[in-house]
Order: sequence, then C-alpha cells, then structure tokens
Amino acid sequence: MKPRLVLGIGSPFGADRLGWDVVARLGSQLLAGRTMAGDLDLQSADRPGLALVTLMEGREQVILVDAVVSDAKPGTLHRIDTARLFGYERPISSHSLGIREALALGRTLGSLPPRVELFGLEVEPGTPADPRAVDFLAKRIAEHLGLC
Repeated sequence: MKPRLVLGIGSPFGADRLGWDVVARLGSQLLAGRTMAGDLDLQSADRPGLALVTLMEGREQVILVDAVVSDAKPGTLHRIDTARLFGYERPISSHSLGIREALALGRTLGSLPPRVELFGLEVEPGTPADPRAVDFLAKRIAEHLGLC
C-alpha cells in the first residue's frame, strides 16, 4: 500500500495555486520537525483531470486540496467526503474534467481509495492566494491527519 497522499490541485496562477501553497506549507512544517509525517506523501498537480485516478491509485487515504469558487463567503472552509462529492450537480472544477469525474472513473475501475476527501477554501477569483488562508488550511489538514 502506498503512503497516504495530500494532493494540492490547481495551477500556478492567482488563487488557484492555493492547493500547491498548502502542500508546500505542510512540507516545510514536516522538514522543520513541527509535525510527524509517518506514511505521508505530499504532491501538487497542475489541473490533473483524469490523471487524478493514477495519482490516487493504491492509496488508503487521499486528501485533495483546492481553491473553491461557489456562493459562499471567501475564506469558507469546505470539507467534502467522497459520498458528498458524487452528490453535486454542478461541476467541481473550472477545468474541463474535474474531481467528480476522476473519482467516478476511479470507482468504475475499482481503483478509488477507501478514503478521499476534498479540503477546499473559498477564494476570490483573480486574487493571489492569501498566506493566512494557506496557514489556516494547512493547519486544519495537519490536525485532521493527526500530525500535530
């Protein structure tokens, strides 16, 4: 079994790089010895689409980290498990094939990890990723994984 995965999803532009920045922050905390990593793999992916299936394959637990744009107030934390992700009617990505589609393919192929969650933070489109938001989300994920 591969290590647990925290995967920052997004792009190198504006608030969409939030997932990347959160993964980088978690990595710097692990290197600084402020948390205990155990069997944890940290990665970032530039709009992975269906490649998400391959990135998640063989994992027991996957946490996807992404910027979210919905009707919620900027700064709102979204924590969504697999069952709820499948229940959304609207696309879960501004990109052509998003998280829900990749999870559906993984389920069809029988390769969907037992535990997949999305940790997202509501962002203001077109603005840079807020360092306070990055810290907030990194802390919530570290707590959820029992790293601190």
